[in-house]
Amino acid sequence: MTNSKKNFITLNEVLDNAILSEDKAAEFYHKMQSIVTKSEVVELLKILEKEERQHLKTLQEYKRKQVNENSYIQFTIGVFTFLPTYGQCRELTIKEMLEIAIEIEEKTVAYYWKLSDLLSGDAKKLFNGLAAFEKTHTNKLKHLLLY
Repeated sequence: MTNSKKNFITLNEVLDNAILSEDKAAEFYHKMQSIVTKSEVVELLKILEKEERQHLKTLQEYKRKQVNENSYIQFTIGVFTFLPTYGQCRELTIKEMLEIAIEIEEKTVAYYWKLSDLLSGDAKKLFNGLAAFEKTHTNKLKHLLLY
């Protein structure tokens, strides 16, 4: 990564991106619930949506408490992949939706682990914990895919 100014972002920008990512994931799981017919899958999707919304609240609370807004890290903002609309979801198979969800979770895990490597203190703990929690989502979704 070069030392260009555009490669440095503030912790608040990192938090804003993570908040947006968690919100989009929760929305995606919510959309999937109204399309999927297998009760086991719907139940897991409800759990995942609830957990993503909790992650969102955790990040929002951390951001509110954050004092040092001027700390910069060398990192890129993006985390999310393509998220299908409700109409596009209706055209996907359950397997395809689960594969998209797995991809989202895996990218989120990698993003949060990279962040935790660059940060220190409470921010490091926050993103390390979120990465570990998101990893459980990946495992649950992969289990359903095999089911």
